[in-house]
Amino acid sequence: MPKDSQTIFAAPTHEEPWADDKRFRNPFWVPMLKALGIRYRPPNHMRHTYATMLLMAGATPAYAAKQMGHSVEMFLNVYSKWLDDGQGDIEQAKLESFIGQNSPGTTKKNKDHISLCFK
Repeated sequence: MPKDSQTIFAAPTHEEPWADDKRFRNPFWVPMLKALGIRYRPPNHMRHTYATMLLMAGATPAYAAKQMGHSVEMFLNVYSKWLDDGQGDIEQAKLESFIGQNSPGTTKKNKDHISLCFK
């Protein structure tokens, strides 16, 4: 277990943060990827994987940004391309449902007609 709460990966010999990435990458990272049959990628790609998994799981960008230690603006600049995951029809249906249910004076009959217009 690392001695401080900020360190995620500590050197196994002394439980201190790695002095530099080569000391982590060469003896541990590269052999681990080879053993798992995963093509090489830099260790920082773990952060990108975690961020995209947060978005895929439905986390809000504000929560995901906080997890990553970013501002929401920074997070969206880097990861906004992952927000459009081909579910535009589902998202549009959510919006139409919300609007239809929350429009003042909209009767059930009118709501049904409105939803037919958007199909």
